[in-house]
Amino acid sequence: MRRQPWLPLALIVLATAVAGARASDPILLTEAAGGILELEGERRLEVSGFQGSITLRLGKVGELRFAARNLQGERVERPIALWLENSTLRIVPVDDAPAENIRLEVSLSPTLSARVEASNSKVHIAGLHGEVQVRGEELDLTVRSVDGSVELEIERGLLLVERVAEELKLTGSELDVQVDHVSGAVTLSLQDSSIECNHTQGEFDADLDDTDLSVSNATGRIRVEANRGSLGLSGCKGGAELFLSGTPLGLYLNEGQIDVDTDAEVTFEGHNGQLNIRGMGSAVHGTNSTGGETQIETSRAEVFLEGLEGSAVIRGADLQIHVKDSKGDLTVITTGSTIVVESPQTAVFITNDFGDVRVDNASKLVKIDNRDGEVRLFGMKGQVQVKSEGPEVEVHWVSLGGAETSSVENSRGDVRVSLPLKFRCRIDASAPHGRIETEIEDLRVSDDGHHATGILLGGRRAAAALKKPTIRLSSGGDIYIETTDPLLGRP
Repeated sequence: MRRQPWLPLALIVLATAVAGARASDPILLTEAAGGILELEGERRLEVSGFQGSITLRLGKVGELRFAARNLQGERVERPIALWLENSTLRIVPVDDAPAENIRLEVSLSPTLSARVEASNSKVHIAGLHGEVQVRGEELDLTVRSVDGSVELEIERGLLLVERVAEELKLTGSELDVQVDHVSGAVTLSLQDSSIECNHTQGEFDADLDDTDLSVSNATGRIRVEANRGSLGLSGCKGGAELFLSGTPLGLYLNEGQIDVDTDAEVTFEGHNGQLNIRGMGSAVHGTNSTGGETQIETSRAEVFLEGLEGSAVIRGADLQIHVKDSKGDLTVITTGSTIVVESPQTAVFITNDFGDVRVDNASKLVKIDNRDGEVRLFGMKGQVQVKSEGPEVEVHWVSLGGAETSSVENSRGDVRVSLPLKFRCRIDASAPHGRIETEIEDLRVSDDGHHATGILLGGRRAAAALKKPTIRLSSGGDIYIETTDPLLGRP
């Protein structure tokens, strides 16, 4: 059968069909395998009921073209029905005709919006100017270069969405989705799916169950509620608000304030901005943040931070904390935790009950309040203030400048202090319930061994009048004051 042009026929069919009919009644314009319709105020196209391949693309202004044939096998034309209802055109199967194995191609005027309902089909939509809606199941769907908004409701399928000028809404389950370059807002409601979103500009809102979501290079603020699955943000600049349950989180080179409420692991690298993590049993691993404060609150987990340029605050209980090379002030407030801090470049403030604390190679103020645990400080180069109620406090200085006062107090145990051979400082030590032991000649120990005072001049007697730092030691047990090789940082 040879397809006949249908441009003038449309007006004849329309005139015949409307005779005696109300304006709101559906009108059958034609049943044909193809044709061209000149539009007269129609605003919307709906396609439904087909299985196979459906293509909608941009056509000429004021015109609708369509063609239908077999999807496979011989090139056989397949009649379809074109209806008009109010301002909506509908393309549907002809009554009693099979709707499977069909290839339908439609070119739309830029004045038309489009809606497609299909199942077990491959759907391709490209270049449309109006709103696009797609509903269906078992779809291989591609939507490209749409100037209007896009709304998708799909169950099971493969989706590719690229270059959408306005809002994107996606609802569905069991989907594999790729989204690129959306200028408007993005709203997701997904289950049992996997989705990658790149270069979105508007607000981003996702409600997810058992879904893996990756977002990169987003400029709008992101809000995600997720139950299980996984979440990754990379290169995003608008900040985020994340509520996660059983959903591991990865953050890489993001900017802006990110607030996280989670019970799963959080990993971040290179973040520039405020980062607030509130966890329950959530391990946190972070490296190389470039600015902004990092606040972490969690419990029964490991916290590892390295190379953070901004300040950091860690709160919680039963934590294993390891912080390396921090460049901003570090504050730790915990109970029942083990804390290790290596090579901090600025001040360290630690409050901990029922756990041990160790700090290595600190060059600025180290202030510790610890109870029922040991405190060990090695390679100190700055002011130290320790208040402890534990078995032992151990402090090894390699240098100490200025005129600051350092204090080491352990009301329930021993204090052990090591100083470089040529250290210059003033020492005042008191052990009212124990003894003070030292071999430093410049220190005078009282006859009962409970007190010791003296000025260490480091072999430079002529400099005695210069200002020196002061070290005050107080112990409920014994005090040991030793000298050390400054290269080793310990006896």
